[in-house]
Amino acid sequence: MNCPAEYRFGLAGTMPGEPIEVARICAATDREILYQSTNEELISEGWSAFPTIELQPLQYMPNYGSYYQAYDSMIRYNKSYAKIVADEVENWHRDGKTTLVIVDRIAQGRDIENFLRCKDIKVYFLHGNLSGDFRADIFQKMRDGRVSVVIASSIVDEGIDIPAIQVLVLAAGGKTWGRQLQRVGRALRRKSGENRVTIIDFIHNGNRYLEEHSLGRVELYKQQGFEVKWRTILAVA
Repeated sequence: MNCPAEYRFGLAGTMPGEPIEVARICAATDREILYQSTNEELISEGWSAFPTIELQPLQYMPNYGSYYQAYDSMIRYNKSYAKIVADEVENWHRDGKTTLVIVDRIAQGRDIENFLRCKDIKVYFLHGNLSGDFRADIFQKMRDGRVSVVIASSIVDEGIDIPAIQVLVLAAGGKTWGRQLQRVGRALRRKSGENRVTIIDFIHNGNRYLEEHSLGRVELYKQQGFEVKWRTILAVA
């Protein structure tokens, strides 16, 4: 605001979904939004990878708790769910795919990490308690093909560019529009060769809040023009 420039420009990789947030961006630049591209457009022009969203429905025992209670018992501390995620990663790893798993809580990431180590899969779990240099080193090794499986917390929501990702496993759940697109964006970086990526999301049935959030993510994928495939439902203890 102190710069006496004739023009000010704002560039955003992921526009917010709430009108008030869009208004703040316009206020910061003193202008309306001039142009907003879609993921579908970027994909068709070859700037982004073509994603296939594979939805894995999960059926839990009925849970009538609040959102936070259900999130803890069904996602954050649910070892059966963590094993399902680890099995998913194992299948892609055996197929030679570079895989990133995104979680929202360290406890959940630790459980997935332990299950993968029991399968003799070399995996790194990156989170905010580790040094930035260490995290940067692992991400660079992933780009170079020297690391094939990484679990990461919300530290990857912004500013991480890893075109080597072939499979993205979204294990955190959630409903935030902008955050979900940011996470999907980790895998949409243009790739050499076949410019495609597979994204796995889990549909949590058994609690009305988690069901609503899951279906909201499905609607977001459809709005973005992504290819969506449904799998057979799995039971979770």
